[in-house]
Amino acid sequence: MSDSAGTLVEDYNGPEPDLNRVMGPKLLLLFIVGDILGTGVYALTGAVAGEVGGASWAPFLVAFAVATVTACSYLELVTKYPQAAGAALYTHKAFGVHFVTFLVAFTVMSSGITSASTASYAFASFLNDGFSLDLPTGGGGLMLHEQGPYEQRLAELCPDGWPALARYPLLHRFLNFRELAAAGAQQALYLDCDTVFFEDVERLFDRYGHAHVAAREEVHTARNQHETDRSFVDEPLLSRLAQHEGAVPIAPFNLGVVLFGRGVVATLAAYEALFVDYAWRFALWTAQHPVSGASASYGEFLGASEALALSTPGALARALPYPSTNRWILDEVALWMTLGHVPGLHVADIDRADVAENGEFSAPHPAGTSWVLCHYYSQNAGRIGAWLAGRRAAA
Repeated sequence: MSDSAGTLVEDYNGPEPDLNRVMGPKLLLLFIVGDILGTGVYALTGAVAGEVGGASWAPFLVAFAVATVTACSYLELVTKYPQAAGAALYTHKAFGVHFVTFLVAFTVMSSGITSASTASYAFASFLNDGFSLDLPTGGGGLMLHEQGPYEQRLAELCPDGWPALARYPLLHRFLNFRELAAAGAQQALYLDCDTVFFEDVERLFDRYGHAHVAAREEVHTARNQHETDRSFVDEPLLSRLAQHEGAVPIAPFNLGVVLFGRGVVATLAAYEALFVDYAWRFALWTAQHPVSGASASYGEFLGASEALALSTPGALARALPYPSTNRWILDEVALWMTLGHVPGLHVADIDRADVAENGEFSAPHPAGTSWVLCHYYSQNAGRIGAWLAGRRAAA
């Protein structure tokens, strides 16, 4: 094996082709200075200062020291090995292991791509902000946020009743407003798992962006096309409860598809404790009134025995009559009550032409629908499967 990189290439691949020199010293200097300023100074100074505060000079001082040592090393090595390849060549000369050489070369290439991406993102952000273009920056993706155990979050918000509420598995959906607010979310679409997508949900974001909350009306309520059922949702009682609590009565809506808009998630972050407290107060009442009659078909509140054990005279004095025979929609009732305390809240109904719910999918012909989503309810899994098969056949 030869000592020179040029001979090494020639041994394996034949004569090395010549490359046209298109970047001179001045252009190279301009590229390096632009890279340093674009990614290290303009793009990162604010981010670093936000993390370390007044000590923001320290990371840049450390980076300067490391860069100085690196520059001195390159100055020494480039005079000893005056071939193009940089760190990859020096690594190969030091270790003679092709895999290690590849890793170093790949890392250098990746750092260049990252540096260029950071610079382009910073430029696009400055251009967007400077000219008030209001263009979205950054790409789409998946954000996962660890919130800790469900029980821990409930204990934080409701120290007295969390053991009972932890048996009810649906409150967690509305205990992440603070995380959404921290992420800067302006709109958030909440969906149940028993939901089918037909079109791009952007249509919902555009059409209902004027509302703080948009959702389909709850079934069997006054605004729903099905027959009104006071036992399912007692709207007069719900209205009286809201007025008793000093809140605005919120028209009942279903939680299968809910669009929160106009940055209201930041406001609702301060209402999480109130939301859980309403759930606890309703749970206390249900514990004192076991299911019977029409409510028996929906089943008992899962934390009823725990709530009964935790009942105290003071807690029972705050219990609220539960306005439904369905104990499973405790989260809905608690959310309706909570939203009634938000000043100036605008709640809009999503049109049936945009979102179908429950068994509405079975009425129209599969080929003639224009829905964005269909919240079909779990009990309709068999029916929605057959309907979708007909839709595919009609397409």
